[in-house]
Amino acid sequence: MKSKRRYPLLMRFVVWICLPLAAALWFGYDHLRGSLPQTGSEVSVSGLKAKLTMTRDDKGVPYVRAASDMDAYFALGYLHAQDRLWQLDISRRLAQGRLSEVLGRKALPEDIWMRTLDLYGSAQSAWPALSEPARASLQAYADGINAYLGEKRTLPPEFLLLGVEPQPWQPIDSLAWFKVFSLSQSDSMHTEAMRYVARKYLPSSQWALLERDYPADAPVTSEALPVMQGIARTAKRLESELAMGGRYVGSNAWAIAGAHTADGSPMLANDPHMALQMPSRWYVAHLSAPGFSVSGMSVVGLPNIVFGRNDHIAWGGTNMMADTQDLYVLDTDPDRPNYYKADGRWQALDVRQEEIRVKNDFPAELRKPLEPVRIQLRRSRLGPVVSDALHAVDRTVSLRWPGLDAGDTSYEGIFRLSYAKNWQDFNLALGLIVAPAINVVYADANNNIGYVGAGRIPKRRTGDGTLPVPAADPRYDWHGYIPFAEMPRAFNPPSGFVVSANNKMTSQDYPHFISRDWAPPARAERITAMIDSAIKSQGKIRLEDVEKMQGDVKDLEAKALSDHLLGLLPGPAAAGLAARQLRAWDGSMAQGQASAAVFNLWFKSLKQRMLLDRFKNVADNSDQIEVLRDYVAGVTPLQIKR
Repeated sequence: MKSKRRYPLLMRFVVWICLPLAAALWFGYDHLRGSLPQTGSEVSVSGLKAKLTMTRDDKGVPYVRAASDMDAYFALGYLHAQDRLWQLDISRRLAQGRLSEVLGRKALPEDIWMRTLDLYGSAQSAWPALSEPARASLQAYADGINAYLGEKRTLPPEFLLLGVEPQPWQPIDSLAWFKVFSLSQSDSMHTEAMRYVARKYLPSSQWALLERDYPADAPVTSEALPVMQGIARTAKRLESELAMGGRYVGSNAWAIAGAHTADGSPMLANDPHMALQMPSRWYVAHLSAPGFSVSGMSVVGLPNIVFGRNDHIAWGGTNMMADTQDLYVLDTDPDRPNYYKADGRWQALDVRQEEIRVKNDFPAELRKPLEPVRIQLRRSRLGPVVSDALHAVDRTVSLRWPGLDAGDTSYEGIFRLSYAKNWQDFNLALGLIVAPAINVVYADANNNIGYVGAGRIPKRRTGDGTLPVPAADPRYDWHGYIPFAEMPRAFNPPSGFVVSANNKMTSQDYPHFISRDWAPPARAERITAMIDSAIKSQGKIRLEDVEKMQGDVKDLEAKALSDHLLGLLPGPAAAGLAARQLRAWDGSMAQGQASAAVFNLWFKSLKQRMLLDRFKNVADNSDQIEVLRDYVAGVTPLQIKR
């Protein structure tokens, strides 16, 4: 007699479906777990002169103890590769213009833009200008990355999913990535392009509201409109997809002298200017060796602590908002399109051809080898022809930016900050920075505080770079840069503190032009008010006071506009619930603040009614509306209030 089997279908499902699936999931989990960082305390790998230790605190921050500073840079490269290998690979591809090889056609515009700027070629020209120790640090960092790659560990899942193998890291890769970092902090060409489009379509009354100090006789080359729209759209794409740039992203730094602190030592706080992204470009680390100790924020792809402290000084930075990029409209020869007029004669553009390999986006069964995309890249004496990246045919436009100058020593300056021992060393290091233009706040172990503006800012013969200018007119040439000795700076100011929040850092009698695009002063005013309040209320500032200041979410600018608008409301509206709540509001943007939500909706609607609604009647197409919308998005409460 046959035994009666129970649940035959269930058993088959378990045996043939569930168990294999569970086994596959476990195998996949166990395999990918091998790509996670190894946290052993002692490391000995090929390329190190001696063993080193790497420990982590409860937040995962690594502490490196090495036999030499170069071994410490090697260790940071190893750590970056261990923790952020995919980020390293994508960063390098972005700098080289090779994203399309792994991301397909959607990344082609970014690749063409980066190839046009030729950041990698500019980085190669910077290498000979660096000192031997600076070059050695880049080599040690690259050796650390490559040592990790040489261990043939399990790759992060992004590599497996896209079928990519990471290639050895080269020192020039770091310099090129530093160029991308600098570019993301140098946004004036995009502001210039948006301002150009808005200037063409805004009625004079609205233009006066937003750009009230703009000179009426500044050049406006209307024929370059499509190019400027393209540059503005490129900026938006880079910001939304690659977290590069952005208007008023916001960075804050301040230093307080020991006379105002509870323990008598100076305090320095910093919130660097970078868009939010995951993972962050920042990587916290502490590097030490005999005679060398530095900690703070490194940037993945670079061996340095960019903002941080050593045993002698501490430093932090904010974006200066300087206008360091100019767009030049070239007059080209109709019969010879690769010739342009400059210095009263026709000059030839430098022309080269490049190919971009593009991954096929189609499913495997439809996949066919793609032909490389061939592009023509041109350069004038002023800089790269950026209009070529936009396939623009109406006008030829070049970009001039100090970050593309040959012999850029910016990396040297950042490298030397880690070794600075005093105010003099600090200034000598910052004097080497070319791009980006940054404010750097300072404090030292001898109870000094200060601030220095660093980076090359052009001196223009005519105009201020607010709008594109004709390249053939020599009046718009640059004649050098603001001498570093004449850059803004302060040392032990009478107030006992310095504050930088992308605001204007110079007085009215400062002799050089830096920018018309300073961030509104509200954040700097708020920080200053909190420091003053803490000093007056308790005499001394404590660490917890600084922590509270860094977490502050009060917007004085929004509060001022809200009060101004409430005073304009007619009687019934002024007596409503929303108006009463806004009167009691202190400007806090904390989560759950109903009044903050009401204000922001009100402000958005106000900008729509005052500005964008008018654009609908004057803009010719959706591209212009998009650019104008982005321009208006940057309008601040202060501009509306005035």
